[in-house]
Parts: sequence; C-alpha cells; structure tokens
Amino acid sequence: MEKVLRHARDLDVHIIAVGGERPPHVHQRRQTKRVTWQRQMLATIVMLFLLPLLTIVMSQIRSSLSPSTVFLVYLVAILALATWAGVIVGVLSALFASALENYYFVKPLHTLESPVR
Repeated sequence: MEKVLRHARDLDVHIIAVGGERPPHVHQRRQTKRVTWQRQMLATIVMLFLLPLLTIVMSQIRSSLSPSTVFLVYLVAILALATWAGVIVGVLSALFASALENYYFVKPLHTLESPVR
C-alpha cells in the first residue's frame, strides 16, 4: 500500500478498509426543548398585537403592495413567532394572519369570501 501511495503522487488515492468490526450505529433523537406555557402565552399576546399592527401599516399602503408581498410580510412574522414559541403559536398565528390577509387584502375586500373566477 505504501508503494502505491509513493508512486501515485498526483492522484487521489482512497483506501477502503475491508473487514474488521463496525461500531454499532446508535440512533440519536433530536433534542427537543419544551416551550414553557408562559412563553406560549406571551407569544400569543405578542401575536394578537403584532399581526393587526402589521395589517394597519400595510393597509395604509395597500395600493403599492401586491398580495405576495403581504403574504411574505405575514410569513416572516409567523416564522419568528413559531421559532420563538413553538408549533402551537405558529399554527395559531398562521390561521390568524390568513384571515387578516383574506379580509383586508384579497378582493372582495372586507369579506372572508374567496374571489370567484
């Protein structure tokens, strides 16, 4: 083996060991940190103020925003809340943001009906 490595200076040589025992594969679970209920409640309160505040700001400049821009602004807020407080708050904020976007930014405005094509 050393002789091959000495003569193959410009080549990549990969040596694969055959035989021997492999160490047993241990499945490791992803560490999950439990989100406290206090953090979930605080995040829910933040959500109830943040999403309507974003809606008010974006409705003031509605004519210059496309629905995809509104969606992305809500998505950033949802992802931040979900990262901070967990899945439950993330799902609740996604449902709330979806209702706000549909009510304030999707025609017909101020209804929860979807547009008919």
